[in-house]
Amino acid sequence: LAQLRNLPSSALIVLFTPITVPTGFMKADKHTDQIDPFQHLGILLSREHRRIRHVPYINTIGLTEAHVAWMQQAAAVVTVSC
Repeated sequence: LAQLRNLPSSALIVLFTPITVPTGFMKADKHTDQIDPFQHLGILLSREHRRIRHVPYINTIGLTEAHVAWMQQAAAVVTVSC
């Protein structure tokens, strides 16, 4: 986190996370408000640096040209893999 804090305030950090279904999301007797289980990670990272962009990807497809475009703009990339 120290390296993220030391980036210039204008620097962009991209957070790539896989699209997943939260545990219990499909159960009729259970309600979850959290659609993206990695949303909290993005919020926590944004406390360290204000220019965080959360970009999901599909595990079976991987990163696409759109993801590469985000990487080219980024000063740092954080990738979550499950």
